[in-house]
Order: sequence, then structure tokens, then C-alpha cells
Amino acid sequence: MTNEKKFKTPDERAEAFRKFCNSNECHKCECSRQGQKGIFLCAFTWLTLEAEEKLLSCPFCASTDIKVIQAAASGYVASCNDCWAASRAETTKADAIATWNRRAK
Repeated sequence: MTNEKKFKTPDERAEAFRKFCNSNECHKCECSRQGQKGIFLCAFTWLTLEAEEKLLSCPFCASTDIKVIQAAASGYVASCNDCWAASRAETTKADAIATWNRRAK
């Protein structure tokens, strides 16, 4: 699901994009180099990105330090950086997140 579909109203999209721009995920690529024009290019690119689900805390130690890593041959795995609990390997990052979140509930 793209960000455009996940955030249905213009207000929801604006708020989510604002949060993204202020996060560590934004690299300030177009915005910093091209000013106002860059913001529109960056927003358009963001709308077409796949919306990533937030990782739930670890079901074993309650840590929120969870990362999704790409395992060499087996695909993507969500893993707790504190107790090393991990999801099974999935073919996509989104699937690894979904698998982790089902287990964490």
C-alpha cells in the first residue's frame, strides 16, 4: 500500500509527510537543494513510496529497539536489538514487519 492510499485525506497526508520530513528517514535530498520546488518533488516521491508499518515492541523483553535487516540469502528479518528475538525470514521488508507485528500482539 502506498502512502497516498494509506493516508486518505489531504490533511492526513500533510501531517504524515511533515513527520517524515522531520524524521531520520528523510535525507533532505530535494528539499535542501531546490527549496520550494524540491519540497513538491520530495512530497510527490513520498506519496508513491510503500507505507511502512510501525514495528511493535518485542513480545519477550518489551524493547522498542527493533530493526528489519536483510539476511544474506533468506530475505528480511525483524529482530530485537536487546534480546535478539527475531521473526522468520520473509521475501519483502513489509512481510517481515507484518510477521513481527502479528507475533508481538
